[in-house]
Amino acid sequence: MKNTSYEERKKCCLKELLGQTPRALSLLRNTLSRRKNQVELTIVDPFADSIAKQIGDEYIKSAKSVSLQNVTFEKYIDALWQETPLLVKATSDNNAEFKQWVERLWAFQSWPNEKK
Repeated sequence: MKNTSYEERKKCCLKELLGQTPRALSLLRNTLSRRKNQVELTIVDPFADSIAKQIGDEYIKSAKSVSLQNVTFEKYIDALWQETPLLVKATSDNNAEFKQWVERLWAFQSWPNEKK
């Protein structure tokens, strides 16, 4: 395997992600510009900062919020999974309908299995 520098790998990944998919980049830019302050953008990639630069500052500023996660997608999902109990608790504290749904779900899971 050829020994490549970090910068070379970064350029290669950006070319693969954005350079060869101009339609995806165009769709994202159009969406951000047409829906100003409505889109919450999260970029999950080891090169998230470079991807944001490729999208362009004028488009990034149109987002409601921007979160750059400089990790692999798997690590990001794992981090979300670790936060899930806290998110469910916080949501159920603020939303009565969600709290009732969680309580019903817990009750069904706790119901004794009847064996015939």
